[in-house]
Amino acid sequence: MAAPGGRYGYGFGIRGPRSSPTVWHNGGSPGAGAEIDVNPKLGYTVVVLANVGYPLVAPALDLVLNALRVP
Repeated sequence: MAAPGGRYGYGFGIRGPRSSPTVWHNGGSPGAGAEIDVNPKLGYTVVVLANVGYPLVAPALDLVLNALRVP
């Protein structure tokens, strides 16, 4: 299955422009959710760990990534 945006590599999704891609991976189970997003060009690594299911992690992660302007 392709990652959002259609690009996928070694278990990680890849999104954003080719000039500044963000590599990410997420997961969770009932009562736990996590995601890591790495953008080497911008110098950011964002890790979110939570004691809630992943669907509740995504909005918090979006706030952080948007504030940092990480694609």
